[in-house]
Amino acid sequence: MAVLPGTADATGPDGSPSVHTVSVPGTRGCLSGADYVKYSRSAPTTDGGSDGRWIAADESGWDGEALFQPTEPYMTIGSVAIDDGDAETVLALLRRDAGIEQAAELKFGHFARGRNQRRLEVLAGALRPGGMLASRASIFMIDKRFFVTAKIIDLLLEEYAHENGVDLHADDQARRYAQKLIEEGPRALGAPMFDEVIRMFVRFAGIRNRGQALVEVAELFRVLDAAERRSHRRAITDILGMLLRCRAQADELQKTMLEPDFLLAMEPLIPTMPAVLNEWSRQSGRPAYSWTPTRF
Repeated sequence: MAVLPGTADATGPDGSPSVHTVSVPGTRGCLSGADYVKYSRSAPTTDGGSDGRWIAADESGWDGEALFQPTEPYMTIGSVAIDDGDAETVLALLRRDAGIEQAAELKFGHFARGRNQRRLEVLAGALRPGGMLASRASIFMIDKRFFVTAKIIDLLLEEYAHENGVDLHADDQARRYAQKLIEEGPRALGAPMFDEVIRMFVRFAGIRNRGQALVEVAELFRVLDAAERRSHRRAITDILGMLLRCRAQADELQKTMLEPDFLLAMEPLIPTMPAVLNEWSRQSGRPAYSWTPTRF
């Protein structure tokens, strides 16, 4: 199956593409109509046959590489397995039953605002078993700080281990290191020091730091060294001690970031959207296509 230009792609068990995302510039409103199709397709999306399943997706809490925001620690992607034909019917029924006629675009706030029980019941009914959207809606949640700790391990320690003949992913060790950092790091270092490690790495590995414009390698490692000396939990001390051996890998990361085809390391949507669509593909047994806003 052909992959549209500008799409993200993943491969299914048989080697064929299993997920596709279509970027649509600046559209607003529902999933059908001239403002939608003029940017993406010559006709509204339609599920049919075995060639794929359309997934409508949108995010909340996304700020690109600005991952250190204590007041907004999570990002979510809501998705619905639906094509334009079904969506038009579902939206019309939700508007009618909930008495929402004025809003150009339906949002959760229209149902929850003022604790309107009637509207909440309409939405809940659509999602319950037997409802219009039963088994067709999903919410994928990302803990931004865990995303950062995973990137610390992947971009530094995993590279160091690989160069020394060790595969941290073979026994899930990389994930366990990242999990240990997020679970025990705040207690081992104190919340302010742990937050400083997260903040500094976000600034260091973000695309704005090309050429070490914001944070030099030496500055990052001063923070890691201070954290290692402050740690009072053995597991965290050991992980930080291993990270302090990864200076060459940090230097190499900065060099790689100067390459024109460098893939944004700290952009959470890059791994998240394929993960969402792969799960839909797994459930349906068919490739999954996503209509997404430009920022996806």
